[in-house]
Amino acid sequence: MWNYRGLELSNGMLCVPISHPSIDMGAAALDISIGSLADPRDVPGIAHFLEHMLFMGSTKYPGENEYSKFAHFFISPLLSPSSIGRELQAVHSEFESYLGQDSWHIFQVDKLTSDPEHPYSRFTIGNMESLRTTSNLCGIDIRQVLIDFYENEYSANRMSLAVLGNRKLTNVCVIDVSSTVKLDFETVFVLLKHHDLQLDDLFCAGDNPKLTKQF
Repeated sequence: MWNYRGLELSNGMLCVPISHPSIDMGAAALDISIGSLADPRDVPGIAHFLEHMLFMGSTKYPGENEYSKFAHFFISPLLSPSSIGRELQAVHSEFESYLGQDSWHIFQVDKLTSDPEHPYSRFTIGNMESLRTTSNLCGIDIRQVLIDFYENEYSANRMSLAVLGNRKLTNVCVIDVSSTVKLDFETVFVLLKHHDLQLDDLFCAGDNPKLTKQF
C-alpha cells in the first residue's frame, strides 16, 4: 500500500515523503519553480548554464561529479572558473545539436512571433554568443552573473521535494538543522528523520550509481 504525506517545512519548502514496503531503492527528486524564463535579458541562457555548473563540485565536495550527497548538488556550489570555458562549450554544443532539428526551428519561430514582452519569447538555451561574447562586449563577468542568479533566484521557498522509500511514515517527523532557518539550499538538509535513522541513510549516494541527475 502506498502512503503519502504532505509537509511544508519552516523554510517554505514543500515536501512529499512516499512509502511503499516493496520499494528496494530510495529516490529523491527536487523541483524548483525558477528557470530559463527568468534569465536576465542581457545574458540569455544563464539558467541552462547554471544547470551545467552546479554539478562541477561544491565547497564540501570540490571534485567534479562527486555527488556524495543529494543536497550538496545545491549547497555552496563552487561555480569554478576552471570549469566555465568547458561548460560554455558544452552548452554551445547542445545548441548546435538542435540546429538540424525541424521541430526546434518551429519552436523558435513560435517564440519569435509571440509577445516580445513575455518571457516565452526569449532565447533560453544559450550559446557561446549569448553567454561569453555578449558578456565580454558588455563588460560583464559571466561567473559573477552565475553567482548572482543563483543567490537571488534559488531559495528553499521555491522548492518542492519528493522522497521515496520503504520505511513507514508513522513516526516520521520534520527537523531543523539549526534554530535559525535560512531560505537557501543549505536547508535541504532540513528533511526527514525516522527515529534513529540518520539523514545520511536517506540521501548518501556513496558508490551507488543509481543516484543520478536527470532533467
